[in-house]
Amino acid sequence: MRRFDRKNLRRSFANTAHLTAVNYEVSVDEMVARGAYSLWNKYVNSENFPTSGGKGKAKIELIMVHLGRKVSSEEVLTHLEDNGMRPGTIEELLALGAEHPDVFLNDPVVCLGSSWLYDGCPFAPVLAGGENKSLLLLLDPTGGWKKICCFLAVRK
Repeated sequence: MRRFDRKNLRRSFANTAHLTAVNYEVSVDEMVARGAYSLWNKYVNSENFPTSGGKGKAKIELIMVHLGRKVSSEEVLTHLEDNGMRPGTIEELLALGAEHPDVFLNDPVVCLGSSWLYDGCPFAPVLAGGENKSLLLLLDPTGGWKKICCFLAVRK
């Protein structure tokens, strides 16, 4: 019997897309509760991430963009712009987490379309997980994003 070795796992850095129902009128607190995360950062809340409101409900294609290398937030934003995409928002990230809880278990999904400014640094919401745990985190982009990260995007 062959033993699973995560170090030798071959990752596909191709972009993947998921059709997802997003309700832009629901509060972030309610969306976090719907995601039923094993662990979440208490600063991902309605006070720090007010929803855009007024857009109603929509079924949209959320794209997870894999660049396959360590990158800065600025490099990701430039890549998205050059390819006719915009970064996903907190509403879209949390809808993805609630509707497709398995998609972020191997590769963290970074949301650059919404951030929380703390002590002069824009922290980005990230869905991550593994071993039956789902995590909603806030991460500091200083130093760049690891190559395993993918970035939530929407076509313009």
